[in-house]
Amino acid sequence: MTDRVTQVPPQDVKADLLPQAVVRSSLEHFAAHRGIDLSRGTDDLDGYRAAFLRLRQVRAEIPAFPAHRAGPSFAAGLRIAAPQPEAEEVPLLVMLQRYDGEPADQFSIFLPAELHEAWQVDAALHRVLEVLHIPEQDLAWRRQPEDPR
Repeated sequence: MTDRVTQVPPQDVKADLLPQAVVRSSLEHFAAHRGIDLSRGTDDLDGYRAAFLRLRQVRAEIPAFPAHRAGPSFAAGLRIAAPQPEAEEVPLLVMLQRYDGEPADQFSIFLPAELHEAWQVDAALHRVLEVLHIPEQDLAWRRQPEDPR
């Protein structure tokens, strides 16, 4: 693992997590090549193997917003960048999981249920893919905004 990723013991996880993507890869192979330890667990659905990770990330910059026209001399399309706050580190909890009854060549990425907006989920998932070096084309499925939670 890297300094941007730390493993979290399963007993320390107190968050609700939702599946957001499925990766076409064996979880065991993926974890072994990244130095990630998998734990065994059981829930109401089945037995599973999982890893809980905390990714270090810096809060995303506030996007620029279109300026309102102040009159005929104001250039159309001008964009004004919002002032940027101090860089703030925000940890992101991620679970990588494969249920025993699921295909051995895929695993799911779970993110915190508190990510309600589609842009929040997209930004978090993009960060997971980037930090864990998962090519986007390896995603077999990804939750869409219209998918039920």
